[in-house]
Amino acid sequence: MTFSFLTVVFAQTAQTITITAVTNSADFQPGFPQKGSLASVFTTGLQGAPGIYNAHPEYYPLENVLNGVEVWINFLRAPILSLAFLNGYQQINVQVPWEGEREPLYVEVFQNGVRAHAESGQAAEWSVFFEDANGYVVAQHVSDYSAVTPQNPAHAGEYIAAYGINLAPVFPTQVTGVPAPAQPLAISFPPLSMSEGLCGMHDDVGVGPATAGTSYVGLTPGTIGVYQINFQIPKDTGVGDVPLVFIRILNLKNLHAECPGGDTPKSSRPVKLPIQ
Repeated sequence: MTFSFLTVVFAQTAQTITITAVTNSADFQPGFPQKGSLASVFTTGLQGAPGIYNAHPEYYPLENVLNGVEVWINFLRAPILSLAFLNGYQQINVQVPWEGEREPLYVEVFQNGVRAHAESGQAAEWSVFFEDANGYVVAQHVSDYSAVTPQNPAHAGEYIAAYGINLAPVFPTQVTGVPAPAQPLAISFPPLSMSEGLCGMHDDVGVGPATAGTSYVGLTPGTIGVYQINFQIPKDTGVGDVPLVFIRILNLKNLHAECPGGDTPKSSRPVKLPIQ
């Protein structure tokens, strides 16, 4: 499956490398995503001709150096998917390494001995779904794998596959810079710190006012850092641009009662899903 989702912008030259923004690559909200997901680092000062540089599509693990540029996250080298130069700015698209500590986030950019560094906290909102420039979710019709768009909208009752980030970790454990396998599938599950004291966990999606269960949540085979969420749109869903959110529900143990002790839902930042 050919899947394009990164919005690449920026770059030219300067003497000092400066990190101007650190975002996730799904909706470009500030802050790094979870381990294994895709991030975008925006800079000035990198040397290079205007244009887009992509990692070699056949060599894995992905290289950690592209056009002389390196990105380190929490003192680990991050695989680089692409690097873009335009109008004096640069965008570096990387995978956050599966290894290492999650917090704090310490980011460094190097090129030919020149170094910049910055620290960045996690985004205030939980971003999951990739979205296009108009705020529509990046998704496909499962029936024919055509893109879901306002011109080719989804329909109540059909199954779609939406794509996102920030659903780490997965089982089995994955290798940084290597595409996810089709066999076995890399399935998303809650971190151990979240699992302790839990009676259970399940994922839903919110489609407008309704909720739908998921049939698959895990890495998309053949991609790096991209998650796939398969679900059926509720049959009573209305038409138009419907808000779509990912919902992870943790059923917590109660100190004074057996399970269930109350549901604790966490919802992602909403995107638009066109339905006709």
